[in-house]
Amino acid sequence: MMNDKKIAFIYCVNNRDLYEESVRYAKSLHVPDGYEIEFIAIEGAQSITSGYNQAMKQTDAKYKVYLHQDVFIVNKNFLVDTIQLFEKNEQLGMVGVIGAKTIPNSGIWWESENKIGKVYDSHTGKIELLQFEEVDQGYEPVQAIDGLLMMTQYDIPWREDIFKGWHFYDLSQSKEFINAGFHVGVPFQTRPWVVHDCGEIIISEIFEINRRIFVRKYLGIKDSKGDTLNSVKYHHSNQNVDKLFHDSTMYDILEQNQKFYRSFKSIFNANKSIDFNKKVIISKIIGAYGWLAHTGYYADYKLEDELLEMSNKLFYSSAKVDLKEIRINRNSGFKVLHVISTAYLTGGHTRLMDRWIRLRKHYDEVHSVVFTDQRNNVVPDWLIKTINEANGWYYVFNNDYNFRSQCLKLRKLAQEWADLVVLHTHPNDPIPILAFGNKEGLPPIILVNHADHVYWLGGSVSDAVMDIRMAGQFITKHRRGIQNSAVLPIPLMKKERKISKTKLREKYGLPNEAVILLSIASGYKFKPYRHLNFPITLAEVLRKAPDAILIVIGPNPQDDIWREVGKSTNGRIIVIGATTEIEEFYQLSDIFLESFPIGSLTAELDAMLYGLPVIKAPKPLSNLLTIGDDYTSLDGTPKSLRDYRELVFNYIHDFQIRKERGNQQREEVINKHTGDGWNNCLDSILLTNVLNNNNKRTRVCFNKIDEPSEFDAIWAEMQRNSGEKVFLSAEINFYNQILNSL
Repeated sequence: MMNDKKIAFIYCVNNRDLYEESVRYAKSLHVPDGYEIEFIAIEGAQSITSGYNQAMKQTDAKYKVYLHQDVFIVNKNFLVDTIQLFEKNEQLGMVGVIGAKTIPNSGIWWESENKIGKVYDSHTGKIELLQFEEVDQGYEPVQAIDGLLMMTQYDIPWREDIFKGWHFYDLSQSKEFINAGFHVGVPFQTRPWVVHDCGEIIISEIFEINRRIFVRKYLGIKDSKGDTLNSVKYHHSNQNVDKLFHDSTMYDILEQNQKFYRSFKSIFNANKSIDFNKKVIISKIIGAYGWLAHTGYYADYKLEDELLEMSNKLFYSSAKVDLKEIRINRNSGFKVLHVISTAYLTGGHTRLMDRWIRLRKHYDEVHSVVFTDQRNNVVPDWLIKTINEANGWYYVFNNDYNFRSQCLKLRKLAQEWADLVVLHTHPNDPIPILAFGNKEGLPPIILVNHADHVYWLGGSVSDAVMDIRMAGQFITKHRRGIQNSAVLPIPLMKKERKISKTKLREKYGLPNEAVILLSIASGYKFKPYRHLNFPITLAEVLRKAPDAILIVIGPNPQDDIWREVGKSTNGRIIVIGATTEIEEFYQLSDIFLESFPIGSLTAELDAMLYGLPVIKAPKPLSNLLTIGDDYTSLDGTPKSLRDYRELVFNYIHDFQIRKERGNQQREEVINKHTGDGWNNCLDSILLTNVLNNNNKRTRVCFNKIDEPSEFDAIWAEMQRNSGEKVFLSAEINFYNQILNSL
């Protein structure tokens, strides 16, 4: 029977001196009242998993601390803190002091973009603080903890049947606990709880063997000899977790991404006879990699040719495609079928489609929507309302991954119902190519280029591309080779101030006399790159403008750089995490600052609609990453950080210029993006580029595609630094799970 007042310290030992030193530290800890402790040393174990299993069977202690012989616990309250944590959280099965919220595709936890916790460590040759994201309170659930210390309150056997050496036992056990329904966590630590005096680490051949075992077993990634995804080689020189990609330049990253992309494609090309559904999933993986790990190319028509060939082999008989479950309205009027991969509650992508439909409500049109990859995301109520008000219908494909059926249904819907198809799909969605590869009997198809700065699929079936800005159109024509392109501004709705600035400032405790600057973007868009450091640059501005306050919406307020600039400006840089409640902040502010190094076009346009003057980012890396030169009412781009700071100073101190520029910018955006101005632009494009009888598919007209430039190398590096790799790993892991279930 388990003794719930007993704690066992468990070691696999090959160095008695280190072990005895570790035990001395453990014996100095405060033991909770009524508890007893014991020490178990397993010597001569064949593997760490077999040693830990042996010790687990020897003791009746409920709480077990599995730790390396070179780990010294320096937090005297370690046992008190951990026991309290376990008693308060029955679902918490195991804790460690460092780990990762996500496990990358390589299976190596320290390559995650979401590392957490802290420890004193000597892997570089000297003991120093190794610190990642902080835990706010209690504990933070993670996907993996490092094996230097792992404490449990439940017993789950260690997988000695799989792992024979001394590596990946910790990630395996983390996954075993999670699969059993428990949390694995990293607790809050004011100071690091332990010292890990491991010395410099040498990666052995058995590490690579166990890595491959782990990614196959727990991430669903098979070797190239298998029938799914090749576990491509990872870049690793040592265990310096502070440098995720050791000594890699931006060109190294671009070249590495190209090699990985080719590796993924080789799997697709080597399996001509593979099941149709599996091949669709593999094409999604390839597309995700091209999108989120930039290769220098924005299109891949060889891949699209393969998908077109798959489309042409699909047997299509309209009579055999059943649409009974779709409640189709057979209304009169011009019928527009919008195809979107996933609709989200937040973000500009779904709102773009919603506003498109709303702005056409006075036209004799019917708008309906098909969702190709909604997964478990809820279709927003406001989008359903918009579709209903447009007399349309919507249909969400089931998560049964029967892509053949989905493609045939989508084809029939377009062929028999629609007068125009508008693609709002994700960059890696192959369904439109597979559904519309055979042009016969289909209406015109246009692709909305909402992701103009990245690779995407779909050019081979689009009759025209709707670019949202001039910089995007340049990429469409020169880097995708698509000539039938037109610029259609993002559709927007007019905004009116509903509450006075004074009342809103009172609500948020902000001084009425202050000049308030505002910037809104996803956190990664503010991540410093080269000379472009938004937090530091604005801290310098505010130190010379004592009456100014900056509000930043999007980044994590706990990030070190934001906390530091907040302190250095006496709290006049206020950081708010991601939130949907942003309209009031536009209305209480005086100036809007474009985020950099990456701008947020929708946020900037919304600011202009409120008459809030926008200041462009300084010295941009590319117009693709900023609002660009599409708006004459904006001041020119500052050519240096000094020019930028001076421009911001001028706006802070000159009310008249703020008012004048704000009114000019508002008028320009209203004329281009709302009401008759936007509708007339769309009508002209449809008439000229889409609905005329001479319309040709874009592939017929494509030109030579330019080779990668220096910016492509920069963008590859920025993607990797900004956290896109985490999203990519999550997507690939998701698709691999589907592959293994098919």
